[in-house]
Amino acid sequence: MPLTQEEIDLFNEQGFLPREGLLNALEVKALHLRLEDIGNEVVEFPAEYVQIEPMVKSGEIVEDSVRFNNVRKIWNLTKYDELFKEYARHPAILDVVHSLIGPNLKIYLDQTLCKPPKIGSPKPPHQDSAYWTNIDPPNLVICWMALDDATEENGCMRFIPGSHKLGVVEHKHLEDFRVEDEKVDYDNEICVPLTAGGCSFHHSLAMHRTDANRSPDRRIGLTVAYMNAESKYVGPQPQPEYELVTGQHFAGGV
Repeated sequence: MPLTQEEIDLFNEQGFLPREGLLNALEVKALHLRLEDIGNEVVEFPAEYVQIEPMVKSGEIVEDSVRFNNVRKIWNLTKYDELFKEYARHPAILDVVHSLIGPNLKIYLDQTLCKPPKIGSPKPPHQDSAYWTNIDPPNLVICWMALDDATEENGCMRFIPGSHKLGVVEHKHLEDFRVEDEKVDYDNEICVPLTAGGCSFHHSLAMHRTDANRSPDRRIGLTVAYMNAESKYVGPQPQPEYELVTGQHFAGGV
């Protein structure tokens, strides 16, 4: 169902919008099982797009015998896996994204953020467009879907409302590429827990972060970043090929 004008106004004001129940339990389970198969190398998937948790990689903690329990991130799923390619075109998700940035959509990137139990690392405050400097204007919409219940304990999303209106804030290479604490309005931070199958949608300039996973359960968040097909590519050549999801391609666009 498309967004109401009130919901669009809320997104434009705060830079993010949660929506529960966009995928049903069977759809969530299918995606979950496919991720486990990819993480456990049961199905073929390029190893260069699978990232292991830093503490495991450094030897700080012992590697789990179940390979997926060591995985921090998997990306390019919509490029190499048909199930995830189909998910990126889910009507309930596209209804929301169309309401926010129009009918002509391309995928900028996708990634799965796994946060394994007890060792899932935090992600400090940042803006996605500070990383994605090759797209102009910086007004992508990111769908963040919970494949597990996302809670305060296991590292749900936390947003700084209105921060998307600041433009790209300076990021520094500290423990991660991030916004310095003194530039983050923690007093007004909003925590966004979700049940499995729920999504949050955020502007690519919205400042956000997640805590470490302190729980005994994994917390998987699946993200797809959508951009208007009329956006311009301003990065180094050659220009990557971005997949058209809906609508039409534009000459001179991404």
